[in-house]
Amino acid sequence: MPRSHQRRGRCLYPQCLRNIRSCPAEFGKYGFECAKCGLCVIGDIIEYCEKIGYKQFYIVPGGSLVKKILKEMVPKGEIKAAIGIACWSELAEAAEKLSMLKIPLQAVPTKSRMYKYAS
Repeated sequence: MPRSHQRRGRCLYPQCLRNIRSCPAEFGKYGFECAKCGLCVIGDIIEYCEKIGYKQFYIVPGGSLVKKILKEMVPKGEIKAAIGIACWSELAEAAEKLSMLKIPLQAVPTKSRMYKYAS
């Protein structure tokens, strides 16, 4: 992804990466807001992405919230690229929508039942 897109790039993570039983993250307008507590890998991923220039991160429970984020932010020019971690079906849906909007996506598929924290 071009460095020029990092400032307006968005990173989207699935909630199944969270330690659902112990996670102190609170649910906000665009998903869970990571407290970087160390109970799961999300805080580490966010810190790495911050080091390379990304500023916005969303921990979403599903595709409907991703659609809301895109609907609200794309028309304003706030999203120029996206990194998404999700299951294949969610990535396919997001890729289709982002492709129509001409927004590049770096997709990282999860393995089924991979996360020990998923309910």
